Amino acid sequence: MIRSSSAPRPAAGSHLILCGLIIFAIGLFKKTCLADGIQPLVSLAFGPNTPTFDQAWIGALAYTFQLYFDFSGYSDMAIGISLMFGIFLPLNFNSPYRASSIIDFWRRWHMTLSQFLRDYLYIPLGGNRHGRVLRYANLMVTMLLAVSGTARPGPLWCGAHCMARIFASIMPGIIMVPRLRLGRASS
Repeated sequence: MIRSSSAPRPAAGSHLILCGLIIFAIGLFKKTCLADGIQPLVSLAFGPNTPTFDQAWIGALAYTFQLYFDFSGYSDMAIGISLMFGIFLPLNFNSPYRASSIIDFWRRWHMTLSQFLRDYLYIPLGGNRHGRVLRYANLMVTMLLAVSGTARPGPLWCGAHCMARIFASIMPGIIMVPRLRLGRASS
């Protein structure tokens, strides 16, 4: 049966509001129940007391999940709220811990930040257009700029914390090793 044009129809945004509320609730659960719930395990390793071997490993592994649920939860909450207003934000995490390699991990982790860094730092620096050496130099510069920041005083993204800078200097090397191995295999 065809509905007449004079019959009342549900508001166009009601479906988006419902979907947005569900996504927001999932994000809130990830943040408040999972990320904050893992904190006691994390504090075993990173608290004031020296951890045992088991506590250090459990705490380090718990920290990786706390970080994921924290970032992913906030992203889901933002996606949910924006959806309620009819704004469609892109997915930001795609099961990064199911990745098959470190390269695949970074394609799945914080995808919007990766796209921003690629589009506004890596490609303007030259990207991969000028040979292998410059490609890896551009990758290193992009990661270092993302953490240490030169556009304004203080960090561009992760903070001025020493561990963030160490992470930014090690990660390009970790990403380059598989790429170098793949490059040799294909040459």
